[in-house]
Amino acid sequence: MTFQVNGKQKVTFIHIPKTAGTSITEWFRLICTYPPNGYEMTKFCETREHWGINELRKTQSDLGWTFAVVRNPWDYAVSLYHHLVQKMPIAYPKLQWLEDVTFDDWISDIDNYPKTFVEPYKLSSPQVSWIDETVYVLRYEYLERDFKVVQNVMGHHLPLPVRNVSSRTAYKDYYNDTTRKLVAKIFEEDIERFKCVF
Repeated sequence: MTFQVNGKQKVTFIHIPKTAGTSITEWFRLICTYPPNGYEMTKFCETREHWGINELRKTQSDLGWTFAVVRNPWDYAVSLYHHLVQKMPIAYPKLQWLEDVTFDDWISDIDNYPKTFVEPYKLSSPQVSWIDETVYVLRYEYLERDFKVVQNVMGHHLPLPVRNVSSRTAYKDYYNDTTRKLVAKIFEEDIERFKCVF
């Protein structure tokens, strides 16, 4: 969830879907609760989990130190796909048909599938559309290392818990030459900005 923590240091987490947000949210809940230390954690909205920086700025001007996690686009696409075909049919029984959708079919027609968990964005929206140059970026692939910056800002070195892990094979197993190039085209901005390689 996208949230803000107020206390000694004001911090806002921009939760891009499928980028360790559940683990980061739990870490902040733990440091805000045990022991009580003057920090208060606030969700921006009860009905939406994910907010981009531009949307948040419309709700308040002072977001404090702001950070987000981004993920290799090829891995990100597979994680989005798995959320769609594994979790959406459970949450929305009318979407049982998603269980039969292949990765190739999905990525070839990505924006014609339900996007409930990313609205108002599209499934094909690059991760850079959620952030701007003021947001400190952590890399999902190096999260344990990169999260030390957050721990230092907050003055807490509690380990980051690992939550909401998918059971699947490596993301490269999902691709052929056509789908690899298609994801490179869809998420070209992310690949260029974060210097990602397949």
